[in-house]
Formats: sequence, C-alpha cells, structure tokens
Amino acid sequence: MEINNNKYLKIKISRDLMSYFQQVISSYFGHFSHANSYNLIKTIMEKHSWLKDLFIFYPDRKIVQNRLVYKGHFKTLRHQAAFFQSRFERCICLFYMGRYIEIYNNEAIIMNKLCKLQIINGARKMKYTAGFPKKFKDLFLEKILFSGFGAILISEGERGKYLRNRYVSEIYQPLVSRL
Repeated sequence: MEINNNKYLKIKISRDLMSYFQQVISSYFGHFSHANSYNLIKTIMEKHSWLKDLFIFYPDRKIVQNRLVYKGHFKTLRHQAAFFQSRFERCICLFYMGRYIEIYNNEAIIMNKLCKLQIINGARKMKYTAGFPKKFKDLFLEKILFSGFGAILISEGERGKYLRNRYVSEIYQPLVSRL
C-alpha cells in the first residue's frame, strides 16, 4: 500500500485465517525442531517481521501463540482497550463503535496533537476519549501513518458475556520503522 509515495504494510485479518495461519506456522516450527534450523527461523523472522505483530514465538518450546486473542472474558471496555493497546508499540488503536471510530487514553492525546481531534474526559469510563465518524477513516489513517505511527483497526464482534467481543481486523505499519 502506498500513501503520498510512502510505503505501508497493510494486513487484513479474519479470525478463521488467523487460526489456520497459526496452525501452519506451528507445523513448520515442529518440523524445524528436528534439525539445526536456528538460522533459518532467524532469517524468516527478519524477512517477515510483521509476524511478530500477530504471534508470540516460543522457539525453545516450539509453540506459536496468537497474540491478538484474550483467553478470558473482558468485563469492561477499559480492560479490553488496555489489552489491545498493550499488544502494539507505536500504534494507534482505532475502535469501531457503531458508526464511529474511537481512540482512548494516551492515544487520544496523540490524536489530538496529530489531527486536532477534540478530547472528552471520562467518556466510557476512560481517562481520555477522542473519535470521528467512520466515513473519515481513510483521512485519519493517512495522518497517522504519515506521522510515523502504525494503526490498528479493532472491529466489533458478537455480544460477549459482559460486553461486545472485539478483534483486530486490520493492521497498518509504516515500512520505514521496520528497518
């Protein structure tokens, strides 16, 4: 993907594809464990560094874990937002909330500086909240990526035990930060 002659990596994710992809990678790691493959795994991880955004690798135990899935049930949106925000460094998490996209806490302050979005204190029991209508997604994505940050789009899923389940649907990363 390219915006203003700058290259960006865009990863579209579905939950079924992630499960399949995790199985394939685990199978490869299992085969690699029968040989001296440290350099091969290292080369693969350097060439495809985006894999670290999706999975946690435990090479000593030959385990690949999906880092975008929480095993329990979130009781509050605040905990759900903190989970996704902790998974990505130098990325802004954009949460789909009905017809709007919302940004929370410190990332809302960053968006205020980058895009002049108005900050609301205490909305949805978050320290800071900012947001915009979905139709302006591409405009704000461009501003986020141009500033050197990545963007994570988190979509609403089915109703969970306490609140809606959410999942990462798209990841945007500037390629220059990967060097």
